[in-house]
Amino acid sequence: MLGLAEGSLDLRRPLNELGLDSLMAVELRNQLKVDLQLGVPLTATLVFDHPTVEAIADFLVRDALALTPALEPAATDTTPVDAIGHIEQLSDDEVDRLFAARLREPGA
Repeated sequence: MLGLAEGSLDLRRPLNELGLDSLMAVELRNQLKVDLQLGVPLTATLVFDHPTVEAIADFLVRDALALTPALEPAATDTTPVDAIGHIEQLSDDEVDRLFAARLREPGA
């Protein structure tokens, strides 16, 4: 739907950042309802209320399907990262390459 390479979808990245528009959001909602054979309606604002694949899946499992997830998500590591120290260890070429890649990302 979004023209992404297989396996390249970040489950925590908002779908609208990947180009999902309101028409695609409605199509996704409709397809989920059909594929999951849901007996309950899904709101037209499903993708906007739950903007990531992870959030949609969590909503579907817990609310629409009333299931208990098999595995709870792992605790988020809250250890501070020394980003400046990491960047200072990169060569100028590595910094240039990373910066150029970031500029090519949609919505950057």
